[in-house]
Parts: sequence; C-alpha cells; structure tokens
Amino acid sequence: MKTNYSKKAADVVMNIRALRENRNYTQDYMAMRMQISQNSYSKIELGNCKLTVSKLLEICHILEVAVEELIASDIKKVSFRLADGPVIYQELYTSFKRQTNVRTLYPGDRQPDIPLTEIPV
Repeated sequence: MKTNYSKKAADVVMNIRALRENRNYTQDYMAMRMQISQNSYSKIELGNCKLTVSKLLEICHILEVAVEELIASDIKKVSFRLADGPVIYQELYTSFKRQTNVRTLYPGDRQPDIPLTEIPV
C-alpha cells in the first residue's frame, strides 16, 4: 500500500504529464529544454526516479505553471483554467467583432465600400 507521500508524488508526475500533453509538448521537447535524455525525462513521468526540487522548478518554468498548481491534487481544475484562456479571448474577440462589424482583409480582397476617417492624434 502506498503511503500518502507516495500517492502525492504519483499525483504530481501525473499532473506533469497531463499539463505537458495539454500544451502539446512531447517528451523529447521537455528533455531537450531540460538538457537531459528523453529516457531520463520519461522516468520522471513514470515516477521511476526521484524528482528533485530543481527539476520540479525547471518543469514548472517550461510548462509556465506555478509549483502550487502542479502539485494541486485536482489537475482538472488546472487544465480547465489553462484551457479557459483561448476560449475567453475567442469570446471577447467574437463579441468585439459583432459590435464593431470588423472584417479581416486578405491579400487580393476588394477594399470595403465605407469611408475611412482619420483619428486625430
């Protein structure tokens, strides 16, 4: 039977993997950034080696997440928060676009038939 600390350590490495996958980072990418082999990084995620504080901090830096979030017991909350960012910005953009009648112009598009006004500086 695992001790409470062993269970917590297993949760942390599961969170590392979940956040890495959430960011679409490969184990090779993480290993390269940490300057270790992919095999060594894999051992971290599998819990087959002791995770030092310095390695934990390095992983947090690469994943752009606070240590507290990485050791949170419920990674779904962390992943959900990470996933909210683009959704919220998309909603803001959609709302802005609807209110201002913004249209994206691409090369070759015809100029809009609306008068352009200068904004005084």
